Amino acid sequence: MPYILIIVLLFFPIRLVAKDWHIVLIPYVDTQNNSSIQLSPLQQNQFEQGLEIALTQSLEKLMPSHVIFEKCNTSLCGKANIKSLLNAVLFNAPEIQLLGLYSISRSKQSYIQIDMLDPLSHQIILADSMPIQPEDIDNNLLLLGQNAGRLLAQKLSSRLKEQTIGISLIDFEQEELQGLSTHVLGANMDTKMTLKRSSQYFRFGQRYFPVVTSHYELQTSLSASQVKNVFAAFFENKNTAIVFNFDKEKELLSITRGGKPYNPSLLTLGLVFSVIVFILAYLIRRQYLNYYLNEYAELRNADGWLNTYQTAKKPFYGLAKKWASQASYWNSRQIDSAKTVDKAKLYFDAGDIITAKLFVTKALHINTVNKDAKALTQKIAEYENNTKLLSENEQWIRNKIAKAMNNYRQQLPLKALKQAYQAYAKAKHLGNFKKQTKAIAKLIKKIKQEYSTSARSMVIFASNDPVSITLTQYDIIHIGRLPNKNDFTWISSQDSVFHINHKLVSRVGHHCSIEQTASGFALKDHSSKNGSYINAIPSKAGVSSALSSGDSITLGANDSLNAVTLNVKISACSKLAEFSFVPSSETLVNQEKLNKIWPDNALALRTKLVCTKKTAIVALNKKDASMRIVSEKDILDSSLYTPICTIKLGEQALIAPLDEISNITIEDVELIGEVPLQLPCSIKYQDTIIQLNQYDGVSMRYAQHSIHKLPTE
Repeated sequence: MPYILIIVLLFFPIRLVAKDWHIVLIPYVDTQNNSSIQLSPLQQNQFEQGLEIALTQSLEKLMPSHVIFEKCNTSLCGKANIKSLLNAVLFNAPEIQLLGLYSISRSKQSYIQIDMLDPLSHQIILADSMPIQPEDIDNNLLLLGQNAGRLLAQKLSSRLKEQTIGISLIDFEQEELQGLSTHVLGANMDTKMTLKRSSQYFRFGQRYFPVVTSHYELQTSLSASQVKNVFAAFFENKNTAIVFNFDKEKELLSITRGGKPYNPSLLTLGLVFSVIVFILAYLIRRQYLNYYLNEYAELRNADGWLNTYQTAKKPFYGLAKKWASQASYWNSRQIDSAKTVDKAKLYFDAGDIITAKLFVTKALHINTVNKDAKALTQKIAEYENNTKLLSENEQWIRNKIAKAMNNYRQQLPLKALKQAYQAYAKAKHLGNFKKQTKAIAKLIKKIKQEYSTSARSMVIFASNDPVSITLTQYDIIHIGRLPNKNDFTWISSQDSVFHINHKLVSRVGHHCSIEQTASGFALKDHSSKNGSYINAIPSKAGVSSALSSGDSITLGANDSLNAVTLNVKISACSKLAEFSFVPSSETLVNQEKLNKIWPDNALALRTKLVCTKKTAIVALNKKDASMRIVSEKDILDSSLYTPICTIKLGEQALIAPLDEISNITIEDVELIGEVPLQLPCSIKYQDTIIQLNQYDGVSMRYAQHSIHKLPTE
């Protein structure tokens, strides 16, 4: 059975000898020779092993047949003829230089035939045969393979047949061909390279850079494929792209340069030009951004700086790190300028032109390009030019607001609000100052918010009444004796305390509490030692017991002589409750004993506890000028009280006169509208002075005060 041997010779820089070649084995059956045989896979494997043993002694590498074909168990690896095999080799492995074909013949004169072909020119470079013994085919295939391998190595080591090959080098620059002859002659010393003709010409766009086309004739023992690889190695070292074409009839190898040797393509020129323009534009733009960031900083132009920074901080420009530290500064200046302009607009709309000018000037100092500030500056200028055209009422309102703002700047909120309320009342009454009326209302709201304070509990007492009132809005009020030192951890932000230092009453937090619920008020005993009673009925520990107006609460014992008694008054709306101490009958019997078990009983009897969540109304009894905290319903249902003012406790504590009441002053300033409640303070109404103090239930036993009387003229 015939086999084929393919020999591949790669490019090499020195004279070609057998060890420089690589070999591939492929089967072949000679159809014209009836004695040609095909080996079984096992016999084929033995024969190839023998070839491999012999060839690897002379060659650096034996290339297996699957380098070109996946399977090679049939003649010509399944190809129809030798020509199609050579074409397949050129297509699948163009680097192959020589193909060695061999077959085994069994007859009276058995032999192994060896043929070496050039896949590029299809020429038979070497042909030889080796006689063998027929019985060796069956018994000594490994030895036959070794003998054939040694014969092949010997033939490859000998000089190949000299031939003439034409070489055409097309469209190369002169410098690219320097050293070509030396390289070709160095590859094979038996090669002669003769220049037949050469032409130089200029292509379009290459006026100063000529290209050369040269034609050579090679007399060499190398095959066409070997010559091709010699030239390929030369131009590969030059990094020059080339295209090969071999004419079998003319024995001519054409080598054409790929691409243009000098001028790049129009696309490349366009890309290079675009890159250059882009780099220049980038550098100019980056410098421009740097320049304007510095310029805007000097001009205090926050808007321009921030707008420019939005572009400069992009990673492309690489300026974020340089300017990031200033971004927050200019952002805050822009915000501050906008807020200042809003204030200026408020004062301008309210009629206070002087204050508006101060704030708009400040806004422009912070940010010189604030558009709103510039527009308002123009409005102020127009307004000042038309001052003579102002009506008397408008001029009065304007002056009043100016005085209010002057007091506001001097941190006199009560005086500022008084004048603002006067201006507001005038503008609202006239009716044709709607815009100004709204602006003044916003101004009043702003002052109240700025000076508002938090008050959840307070003490109220009047000069004509020995009784003081503790007013609180907390949900839970704890009642009991003074606790031990540092024993206040149980008090939450929603709790208050009211101390009763009677010895039968447990410590505060351990006796009882009064809770404000959705439906009214309730008492809860906290497992006190001596108990809590409502109308002589014990209150269960931990259970809330509802309270009603007229109830009596007894703390410490179910005995009014020895315990503490509180009367309960709850308004009809169930939102206001008053708790007052009831004097013990023992006071008249044994005051000394009472002082021992209740040291501050006299002070306690002058104290009332009032709980409410709604706005409280401070009123005076028309008969005895005593002070009361009443609800709106109490005022409507009774003509006994003269309401003075309303007090609203909470995060923003406020105090305001009732609409029909006048001549009320707070801290010697006429109270004509709702103002922030700043404790301590005093209210004066006719002959009565009402003092308002902070109440801290943790540190105070009762609401204590000294009685002040107005001097009589």
